[in-house]
Amino acid sequence: MSPEWNSVDVRRDEPNAFKYGDEELQAGVIAGLRAGVRLSEKWSVLTGVEFSGTSFDDRNRGQTLSAEAINGRFGYLYRTALGTVEIPAENFFTPSQSGSVVGLEVHEPIQRYVLGVPLLVRYDVWGNQFRFLNQVPMKIQFYGLLGGYWQIPLGQEGKVEIFENSGREFTSEITKFQNLSNSYGVNLGVGAELGIGKHFNLFVEPSYSQGISSVVRDMPIRSVISSFGLKMGAKWRFGKQ
Repeated sequence: MSPEWNSVDVRRDEPNAFKYGDEELQAGVIAGLRAGVRLSEKWSVLTGVEFSGTSFDDRNRGQTLSAEAINGRFGYLYRTALGTVEIPAENFFTPSQSGSVVGLEVHEPIQRYVLGVPLLVRYDVWGNQFRFLNQVPMKIQFYGLLGGYWQIPLGQEGKVEIFENSGREFTSEITKFQNLSNSYGVNLGVGAELGIGKHFNLFVEPSYSQGISSVVRDMPIRSVISSFGLKMGAKWRFGKQ
């Protein structure tokens, strides 16, 4: 488990894309399970699953949405750097039509959830064994990590305020984000591990992740996420030591 601090880099392919995409990722939490296989005295391969929860704020809190043609009807789309979502049509008192507009305000962060699969190579740099109070065998180990990851979006959800021209206003939940894409990137980290007894270990790992592919698709933008995390956890080592 670890806290992580995130940022999103948005690259735009057309002028209209500058009208949105000002989101700011907040710090989040990542938790997961990891398994590894030792290849030699110093080399290991690690993989697992990681669940990440974070949120993002729209720095452009007030917007005007124009009705757009969506599958043979008109509706309102809220575009962000992390996906597009339609405001549910059943919430509107006045049916949307060509030329109609509504106001939108965002007052709280939108939650974002992803599932990650890392694949890492570990190299043990230095270690030392000793006995705590001359009784309990202990070992400290420093190591480096290098590899990549694959991320799958699980969903996004939030609330927005909508203002109709009639003067009516309401809060709408937004959950059905479109354009979310699987993505991949690289990981780089270092770690320190404290072995207590023959099998139990505690570890801490400062790590940096850099996305390579965009987390959205079919949009005139590319959104690439980078993050810094401080992983902490416990490990059980099987087999004879």
